Amino acid sequence: MQNLEMFLLDKNYKSILEIIDQVSKQPTREISFSELEDKLSITKKTIKTYLDILLDYCDQKNLETFTLHKGKLKMIMDTNFNIFDLYHHFTQTSIKYQIIMSIFEKPQITFTDLYLDLALSKSNASLHIKQINHFLKPYQCKISFLQNRPLQGEEHQIRFLYYNLLWGLNLDKITGPCPKLDQITTLLLEIIPDITYVTLSKIKLGFYIFQVACKSGYFITSEKQFILQDSPFITYDDFFQRIDALDFLSDCPDLQTKQKESRYLYFLFCRANILTFEECKKYEHQVTPCNSPTVQYFVTKFQEKSRLSLEQYEITYLNYNLSLFNKEAAIFTGRAKTFDLEEMIDRYNTNGGNISKLIQKFINDLCNDNGEIKKLIQKFPSLHDYYTMLLRVIAAKHHPPMKLLVQSSISSLHRQALITQIINSTSFPIVIYTSEQLNGRIPDGIISNWIPEEKFRDIPFFSTSLFYTEWHKGELDLFLKRLETELRNYK
Repeated sequence: MQNLEMFLLDKNYKSILEIIDQVSKQPTREISFSELEDKLSITKKTIKTYLDILLDYCDQKNLETFTLHKGKLKMIMDTNFNIFDLYHHFTQTSIKYQIIMSIFEKPQITFTDLYLDLALSKSNASLHIKQINHFLKPYQCKISFLQNRPLQGEEHQIRFLYYNLLWGLNLDKITGPCPKLDQITTLLLEIIPDITYVTLSKIKLGFYIFQVACKSGYFITSEKQFILQDSPFITYDDFFQRIDALDFLSDCPDLQTKQKESRYLYFLFCRANILTFEECKKYEHQVTPCNSPTVQYFVTKFQEKSRLSLEQYEITYLNYNLSLFNKEAAIFTGRAKTFDLEEMIDRYNTNGGNISKLIQKFINDLCNDNGEIKKLIQKFPSLHDYYTMLLRVIAAKHHPPMKLLVQSSISSLHRQALITQIINSTSFPIVIYTSEQLNGRIPDGIISNWIPEEKFRDIPFFSTSLFYTEWHKGELDLFLKRLETELRNYK
């Protein structure tokens, strides 16, 4: 499936973001046209054209982030350049985005009106719609102008699609002034005063998409059930009364539709507010256990296979969050936009040592032994990453960070460079100390370019000094993985 984050972007904008990614990876933040030509397989002339677009954007924003000099691009870090603002700008000016948003804002628009409004040729518009439809298949949606409503599919799937396409853009610029959405924001802050900005934004986007759909007369008619246990933050009954009092459901034609839609909105609220360990401790007696067979099976099997002695709040953490993840997977079809979650999980699986291997084996065994869980992951692939993320947090709590003594005889700057290499070599928890910071404690391993103190002679030691041995990053990776294996005593 195509990348959700990049799908709506025009080709030139994708390449510009790739150029920025390449230059940002350089230690000097400088890269030549020849290097870009090799890495991106595009001509120098095309690179220059793309960079003119980037520099024009920066000029409009009064940013001096990028400079061109003698065939080299340089990036200056200490400016107000914001990659997400650029991403939003590029997305909004891309053709596929304009097509999608035209249909979103005018759900009964005709094909003729669409390509005339966007100043596209009929053939160009048709080509983009064909590409969009290929992308929409996993979401069970399709654009066809043979019906009154061009975007076809079940209403909950259409909303899920719009959410994933719009998430990560500047919501304020999309919604414009929206008094009822402002009232919802106030309500959410009353319910959860310390709600995070990201969580608040997720809920607002979902509620905004609901609002646009209802104003156009489109409501959820699917038999999918959005009913779930009450959130510890607010019960469903209280939630319904409070949003109804704000007339947020006023476009619903009858009470039955109101109840269906409010259940949908309550699910969005709960799903955005997954519980942390601290919240599970705080609200332990207010969380109703989920009686879903798949959730119970997951929790029971995890305790059995991991042999961890979980406290009640940890069981609550697993039970409650799993119920939300599984409910989302049962309702929706297609991949969720998670930005770098997939890449983070891939790095964890590659560098996380035995813990990550055990987690992946556990999830794979679950799929082999439980047909329902396997089916959920197949229709909603992001569920696999959600499971990994959930179990990684549990594992990190039960396996204290590895204590590493890192020393350098050269300088504090050299030591910091070593620390960066170490962090980039592992995904399992580590804490790095100086000898003084250990304060009498014994480290689990030592990484240094000089001989450790005599009192540490029995501690596993990795030398980074070429005087003692030739070494490379792969050997450091192997040392850390072996150390983790010995420390965790896994078989």
